[in-house]
Amino acid sequence: IPYYHQQLTPHRQPRQQAKGQMNFSRRTDWECSENTFAKRLAEGRAQGIDYLDLTGSNIPHCGFPSLSPHALQPLSHPDNTRYNPDPQGLSCARKAAASWFHDRGTPVSHDDIYLTASTSEAYSWCLRLLTNPGDSILVPQPSYPLFRYLGDLNDVTIQHYDWLFDGDWHLDIAGIAAQLNESVKAIIVVSPNNPTGSCLTKSDHDALCKLAAENHLAILSDEVFADYLVDPTCPSPSMASNTQALTFTFGGASKTLGLPQMKIAWMHVSGPTALTRAAKERLDVIADTFLSVNTPSQLALETWMTERHTLINAIQERLARNTDVLMSLAGKDEPTNVYPRAGGWSAVIRTPAEPDEWSTTMALLESEHLIVHPGCFYGFTRGAHLVVSLVTPEADFEAGIRKIHSWIHARD
Repeated sequence: IPYYHQQLTPHRQPRQQAKGQMNFSRRTDWECSENTFAKRLAEGRAQGIDYLDLTGSNIPHCGFPSLSPHALQPLSHPDNTRYNPDPQGLSCARKAAASWFHDRGTPVSHDDIYLTASTSEAYSWCLRLLTNPGDSILVPQPSYPLFRYLGDLNDVTIQHYDWLFDGDWHLDIAGIAAQLNESVKAIIVVSPNNPTGSCLTKSDHDALCKLAAENHLAILSDEVFADYLVDPTCPSPSMASNTQALTFTFGGASKTLGLPQMKIAWMHVSGPTALTRAAKERLDVIADTFLSVNTPSQLALETWMTERHTLINAIQERLARNTDVLMSLAGKDEPTNVYPRAGGWSAVIRTPAEPDEWSTTMALLESEHLIVHPGCFYGFTRGAHLVVSLVTPEADFEAGIRKIHSWIHARD
């Protein structure tokens, strides 16, 4: 993820096209040099400094249970030596993906599911399906830094709408409506959102579906963190049930199974019947052009899904314990406190406006040998914030939060 190339300046840097030289696509005119944070981190590691990292979210590296011998058996399945390409993906794998929706209270047909190598690929397919060069999509802010790069690579203009906070998070529906024009083709929603952990409420869900239907917009709903709600008894409504507007709902092995290395994700298509049928006809061609999902992961997905709750429960337990530590140290007393979250793996800590969040992040790196992310990496535009990963091993997490707490209070 391109955090360490962000310069706190516009990320597109148009360059002069020189005659007689190789000229790269303007869509890749990014600032590709490392920012100050990345340079200092690399220098410190070269000097042998052992940093405490509160940003890690790579589950295979976070000390969670690995795949059991039973779960590894499908990887030696004899059918892995055969190639039976299907644009949507193998039926057995799509049925396994459909069970993920069903277990969350939204029964779907596997015939409406497409398998991709990642949710990033699913986004790209949808943008190719829905937009022409120069069209716009609306994306949430704060959220993934990834969206700006996906927009560039697919020749789409990114427009931001806000998650608003007034003691709780909710979508700025009025702000979304105010941005709509003929060039806007789709709205991306992430629920639970990263890094805020905010989830769509029932009223936000209904208002967004209505707005999209009335304005002929598609909805791209990223629900990869849906297994990690603070209160699993109060699930956020899935967009997979939406029949008012054309909707694409994403999940994947990276979060649900803790297996980003296996490169398999899924996308469900819903909406008005005729519109869904037309979209799937075109998606079939897009998917058939790439056929990117590997056969071993498809054949193993059913077995992996039967074991997912062992990992999910282990992650949920760590999320709860790290949240308790965070709230006890930084959640109630000034000058730091923590935004409430409904789900996801991250926490957002509000810090004093002085020094600004970038200076705070750099100071923690240099004086405390602590790695955290500033809120600006995720598109926070007001206030000062630090973002930390709640899947960090517990001893490291507590030590890191104590460092943040002590450093800030020493300057109070």
